[in-house]
Amino acid sequence: MGWALLTIVDLIEQQGRTEQRVVAAEQELDGYEADRRELQKKIELLNDPEYIQEVARKEYGMIIPGEQPIQVTRPEE
Repeated sequence: MGWALLTIVDLIEQQGRTEQRVVAAEQELDGYEADRRELQKKIELLNDPEYIQEVARKEYGMIIPGEQPIQVTRPEE
């Protein structure tokens, strides 16, 4: 009888540890899913010609052929 009780207690402890590992794995998976969604949004942006044009203009100062670049400066005080 004592052996059966110890076996049951051991099984309950194992189940608790297993449940903790499952919860941790689910949380890790949620993090990966959030990363995947964020990367998917970046992929969509990088496939958008208007976004590419905006980045090229703002970050690299590029212009479309035929456009006249205008640079606005503030007077120094």
